[in-house]
Amino acid sequence: MGFWEKILDSIAKKFDSILNKPFENKFTWSLFALGSTLISGSAIYGFTAKAKAQVKYEDYNVVIDFVSGPEIIPTIIGAILVGFSIAIFWKTKISKVQSEKKTEFDKMVEAGIDNFEDFQIEKAFKMEFNYLPSVKAIKLILKMNDSLAKFLDYKKAISHLTFTEEAFIIKSPTKLNLVGVSAIVMYFIFAFIALGSMQLIIWSVKSDSTQGILLFSFLACCFTTISVVSLNSYSETAAARRLANSA
Repeated sequence: MGFWEKILDSIAKKFDSILNKPFENKFTWSLFALGSTLISGSAIYGFTAKAKAQVKYEDYNVVIDFVSGPEIIPTIIGAILVGFSIAIFWKTKISKVQSEKKTEFDKMVEAGIDNFEDFQIEKAFKMEFNYLPSVKAIKLILKMNDSLAKFLDYKKAISHLTFTEEAFIIKSPTKLNLVGVSAIVMYFIFAFIALGSMQLIIWSVKSDSTQGILLFSFLACCFTTISVVSLNSYSETAAARRLANSA
């Protein structure tokens, strides 16, 4: 491994240590904290941002009141983020606990996966996980610890991996690390720009600028989409590294 390959690999692993498991927990609580902060901050600002200025000059007496109510845009955004965090928590935690019924694939694993034909395994697996790897890959993952998480990882990382009978192998480690580092850098950049666009939406609302509201809303949606896609690309590379290190 060359010098730059080592640099990319060390950076990628550093990001993995920060963002990987329990990534869902960190992401969910981050959304909840950010949403709660926006809502509470908006409410506090509405109650505290009040002031009065009085100017007296000979026969003139000018009184200016500065009164600000709760900011509606941050409140709405905060409520959306809190709603997303609750939905993700329900999907990743509560719904999994409530789902105790054994699937057809679970029954096959308990009975011994080698006792079934390949097409039976593929059919049951497709119904369970909604994607279809090779039967050899399925059997390889079943030999690993935490097979359920590995199946979910393989769904994301399948384009980056090949495998032998004993382990998964990254097709191109340099390309994988480059994609991972680039994706996470793009995520932070465009997420920051998206937040700036949201602030400009608030400014446009205060200025009664319909064009500004439409323009910055469009930009915020575009930048948010790019940041989400970038984060998803990073998660694919992280999943590939987890599987390659599971041998």
